Amino acid sequence: MTVLRNVFTKTLSNQRRALLGWAVGLAGVSLVYAGFYPSVNQPAFAEAMANFPPALMETFGWADIISAEGYLGSTVLGLLGPVLTIILAAATGARAIAGDEEAGTLDLLLARPVGRSRVVLERFGALVASMAWLGLVVWGGTLVAARIGEMSIAVDRVTAAVVALALLSLGFGTAALATGAVTGRRGLAVAVAAALAVAAYLANNLASLVGAEWLQWVSPFFYSLGHDPLRTGFDLGGLAVLIAIPLVLVVVALWSFHRRDVAV
Repeated sequence: MTVLRNVFTKTLSNQRRALLGWAVGLAGVSLVYAGFYPSVNQPAFAEAMANFPPALMETFGWADIISAEGYLGSTVLGLLGPVLTIILAAATGARAIAGDEEAGTLDLLLARPVGRSRVVLERFGALVASMAWLGLVVWGGTLVAARIGEMSIAVDRVTAAVVALALLSLGFGTAALATGAVTGRRGLAVAVAAALAVAAYLANNLASLVGAEWLQWVSPFFYSLGHDPLRTGFDLGGLAVLIAIPLVLVVVALWSFHRRDVAV
């Protein structure tokens, strides 16, 4: 009974194996890419990259891939890190409400002395804790990778980049949670979060190429990566936007979940 009433710890307990597996994968990505940096940091590689189309370089964030900040920012923290953490966040957010509803277990949970608001908030809290855990793993893996790859990057700069990454992923995970609370459909929740992530990435990376720089201002990627945290550190304005996004979305989830008939 105690476990069922504590939705937060129960949710994290159910996800412990997945979180451990993703943590190992993210740490592995950091270490693997660290091993390639000495080969990238060579004049011959810079000459080869100069032959790539500028549009391609801009799309994938390779414009400054030779420097340590540019390399980590365009690989671990700018592409693969966001992809992997957003995938997990979207899957976790989609399961939060819609997963139980489709499995037919939501009514059993709500039949307990646990209100709908508490379910949403504690599942959101579990999502926050999951992203914080993965952020910690990426942070440690990046610092180890920087040492292995002989990259001189300050710890506070890595911290700023990882915090922005974790908040970015949390936003898309909360979008999946909110979609699941509105529709009760897990697959749709994942699809919406994935579509938003792809659209936001393209808006941030391609806006300048098509003369529509204003698109960057509606992309969470801009507030996470646009100010180059590996070089400039914390951007308080950008972090405020990244924090506001999941907070607004969880309010949407609370409102819609209270109004929707879930046959309980």
